[in-house]
Amino acid sequence: MPKNKLLYIGLLIVAAAALIYVGAWLTAKIEFAVPYAIGVGAIMIIVGLVMESKKKKAAAEEPPAVPTPPGA
Repeated sequence: MPKNKLLYIGLLIVAAAALIYVGAWLTAKIEFAVPYAIGVGAIMIIVGLVMESKKKKAAAEEPPAVPTPPGA
């Protein structure tokens, strides 16, 4: 790490600007995929909710387990 604060701040600014530039470039390249990602996420949420409701329904229909006495 540099001892000079001005050098340290300058390095941070250059690194931040480079990362912002790369992020903006990458965003422009994959912008078409955002609606598909939203759709896939929504479908996954719906499937997960259906699976949870089936699991709860199956647990409610199952009789409670009877504990066995020790040594049996």
